[in-house]
Amino acid sequence: MELVERHGLALNPSDIKALISLVGGHPWLLTKALSELKNYQDTTLEELLKQAHTPFGIYSNHLLNLLEKLKQYTELATAMKKVINGATNSVLVQLEPKQMSQLKRMGLVHIEDNNVKPSCELYRLYFQEHL
Repeated sequence: MELVERHGLALNPSDIKALISLVGGHPWLLTKALSELKNYQDTTLEELLKQAHTPFGIYSNHLLNLLEKLKQYTELATAMKKVINGATNSVLVQLEPKQMSQLKRMGLVHIEDNNVKPSCELYRLYFQEHL
């Protein structure tokens, strides 16, 4: 709420919850969305959320850069695909420690009790389509 107020926006709690759900509370992703809403007032939160993971969304360059990094290392791309498929099917995923560590350093996953899941819905949606 404080960050929303700093941007001079009037979002209701359910809007904020939807945005946080998409970006997993990631500070840069969240700030980028709020800045977009503030600076481009013809953009609605609903449009932003719907297009976020597409080539037309505000995160397109960021997502493409991550995809290019993953594709440089086929082992990592395969591991991330396994994480995405697991999250989509509600299956717990375990990876090799090196893969977990590398994906975590890239900000793509969270590790809970040796299980790996996408760090946010944005990444799950994007990589589900592109890996």
